[in-house]
Formats: sequence, C-alpha cells, structure tokens
Amino acid sequence: MSGRIELPAGLELVVLERAAGARDEAVRRARDGAEEGTLVWVHHVDDPRARAGRAWIVGQAPGLHAALVLRPGLPARDCAQLGPVAAIALGRALSTVVEPMTELHYRWPNDVLLDGGKVAGVWLDGEGDADCIDWLVVSWAVNTEATPESLGFDAAALQSDGAAGAVDHAALLQAVARELVSAIGTWDEAGFEPLLKSWRGRLALGGAIHLDLGDGNHVAGIAEALDEDGGLSVRANASAHRVTLERFFGLPEASP
Repeated sequence: MSGRIELPAGLELVVLERAAGARDEAVRRARDGAEEGTLVWVHHVDDPRARAGRAWIVGQAPGLHAALVLRPGLPARDCAQLGPVAAIALGRALSTVVEPMTELHYRWPNDVLLDGGKVAGVWLDGEGDADCIDWLVVSWAVNTEATPESLGFDAAALQSDGAAGAVDHAALLQAVARELVSAIGTWDEAGFEPLLKSWRGRLALGGAIHLDLGDGNHVAGIAEALDEDGGLSVRANASAHRVTLERFFGLPEASP
C-alpha cells in the first residue's frame, strides 16, 4: 500500500482495518449524522453486502471496498442517476490500471465489466421520500487481485484480467474518488445527459437480462433501450417493461 492518499476537496477519509462492510458502515454513519463527503474505506471486510442485502462473495483477496456519504436533498428520481454516474466514474478509474485494448463495458445499471466479466459493482442506499432524499450512500466493490472460483467466467479481477502488475489499493481509491467527484460535478452542473451519452456508448444493450428487484420481483427479457432518466426498457415476448433506476436501487418512486 502506498503512502498518503490525496483526495478531492470536501472528502474526509475514514479508514477501518476490519468491518462487516464499507456499505453497512457508511449507512450507519449517515444515519448517525455523518457529514457529506465522508468516505469509508475498509481494508478487510467480513460480511460485505451488495444490493438488496445480497452477499458480495470474496475470495482470499477481498478487493477494494469503499462508500461515500452524500446529503443531496434532491428528488429520488435525480438521486438514482448517481448509480450509473458512479459506475462511469469507476470505469474511468479502472481504465487507468488495465492494459490498453482491454474491453471495459457497463451492464445496466450498476456493474462494470472487464472482458465480459463483472469486475465491480455500485449500490445506492438512502432515506427520505420521492420528493427529497435526505442522505445517500454510494458504495462500491472492486475485484482487484482475484475472484472466487465459484463465480467462474461471470466475474473478473483487475490483476488477473487486465492490469499491468499488482494493484495499489490506495492509488486506486484515490483515482475512484477523483473520478467520482468529477462525474458528480458534471452531473450537478450539466445534468445527466452528457453522462448518459458516455454510459450508453459502453452499455451492453440488445442481449438477455434478468433483474432481481427484491421482494421476489423479477424482470427478464431483452434489454432494449434507455430513456432520458436512465430507466431501462425490457422486452419480454410481446410486452415491454420499463424499470426505473429508483425501483432498481430501492429508492422511493413518485406516484404515477
């Protein structure tokens, strides 16, 4: 691990040697009043959780696990866009450590793919209502050295699938933080459209997709197209289903 981490202005780093997971730790701190910009980094995770409480399976090398506390005070529809915004930032950071020509794509709406395998995921947690989210935690996990053998070709890791040498976690966290602050700044100033264009350019559309929306709800079909808010149209037989980002991330949706 390298020395001092230089973070963008407004971020305060909390480093924990061991915890259940960065996501749970950041959510707990957000509920307890942690300030916007609190960045939690856990070196060794004991029980990391992904979206909807599902386990993020780790092997001998747990990877990079971190989470950022935000206090947006914005509608849930807008806050949900920060899921793909964070995925874009992750992809840009990861692209700096992989070999040239390594295939890097996104899978709607929160996965980063390296040569077709999932190398990183992003999750959102928040509290509030459809009109105003009080706090939002953006968390992520990156497979750095290796992936659990049980995941096979569905997963990828930086060191084994594209990085030129060992991965410096501190340097990678610094890169992710820089890209995330930059992407959120673009989103805040110019809206979602320029990021949506960048996202769509590397998004895997046209293939089969299966979405677990939690509480036993699933949507399966062909991922057809995105709308201006980042929602996905999924075609199953003769029917088309629209899945909003809010619904996927479990944020409150406005009444029809």
